[in-house]
Amino acid sequence: MLSEKFPMSRAKLVESISSDEELFDYLYNYCCMFDLTLKDVTPKVDCDHPISASKLIKSEGVTKDNGRVISADWLTVSVTEQDFFVLMDFYNWDWDTMEIANFRIFEKAYLPTAFVKAILKLYKDKTVLKGIEEEIINYMISKNMLNAAYGMIVTDIVREVISYENDVFQSTTPELEEAIEKYNKSIKRFLYYPWGVWVTSYARANLFSGILACGRDYVYSDTDSIKVLHPEQHMDYINHYNDGVMEKLKRAAEFHKIDVSEFSPLNRKGVPKPIGVWDFEGVYDKFKTVGAKRYMYIQDGEYHLTVAGVNKKKAMQYILKTYPDPFDGLDEGLVVPGDYSGRLLLDYCNDEPCSGVVTDYLGVEGEFSELSYVHMEPTTYELTYSMDYKAYTDALLEVRDDSW
Repeated sequence: MLSEKFPMSRAKLVESISSDEELFDYLYNYCCMFDLTLKDVTPKVDCDHPISASKLIKSEGVTKDNGRVISADWLTVSVTEQDFFVLMDFYNWDWDTMEIANFRIFEKAYLPTAFVKAILKLYKDKTVLKGIEEEIINYMISKNMLNAAYGMIVTDIVREVISYENDVFQSTTPELEEAIEKYNKSIKRFLYYPWGVWVTSYARANLFSGILACGRDYVYSDTDSIKVLHPEQHMDYINHYNDGVMEKLKRAAEFHKIDVSEFSPLNRKGVPKPIGVWDFEGVYDKFKTVGAKRYMYIQDGEYHLTVAGVNKKKAMQYILKTYPDPFDGLDEGLVVPGDYSGRLLLDYCNDEPCSGVVTDYLGVEGEFSELSYVHMEPTTYELTYSMDYKAYTDALLEVRDDSW
């Protein structure tokens, strides 16, 4: 958000593109968004596959890895210019039959200076306060507000309108074009939805640059981090990438007339923490993953678990006391009881008025009377594999050789 350039105009439809030279001129000089149809899609590298199957508009003959497209007879997907560059690095396709539709371009520039300064202030607060026990609340406030700086941009423009009449809730979905036009004309609007689209597009491009550079040493990634083997062998890439980020931040600082040191605040130990660079976070003694956001590792002798939707610490406690080798526990069929999962089963009771007395954490009693309520009860978590994931891992086991 600080170092890159974003859409700063209304989208302009390009009716036709007559040559590859014209296409790349647009891709390098504008923010571009378009529908891309590719035929005979095959992987160029085997370390990862960037296209998300859930984002495909149309497709045929798709092979998937944990929700990612490995190959396809043909597919159609919406992309930005950043996404297109990533696809060129990771896939082969029949260039002569490639189709481009709904090609729109935006003039691009840095985000507004006031917005950039607000982000820098929040990042500085987060950096300075991190690790200070008595400042944990202020640290969390700055961290959450920093995340919200992105989240506000991508708040859904077209939302249901909820009304309550005659004891009945009703929802109405506005017309898409009318809602967008109202959003664009609102004098209260100070953000622009396409900015958010490009934030994630740039982030994906950055992440996949690291995956590509590490090749078969790449093990796992999530949002803005990668886990790799032999990190010392990839320091040339890390240093080159970080130098590039610092150069971009320098140019942005000059544009905004902000001291470049503001982009690298000092933490409580006096160490500069430049925003947006790769940062080494240590070595794992052992690591296992069974899909996206489902992994376990040992670091400094301690077990750690991440499974989306599960309480990390409690679920890890259950696995440690249940399995002689905890890594055996992280597999298909794992069932974490409700007392350890942190998951709640919600039962919406809309037709059952209730009343009574409730006691708060201070022991103070108060009466309540509600027309409806939600009952929450601990529930188990069961780890399962999708058929696509099983098929892909089985295929890997069949073709792996000594080079792995």
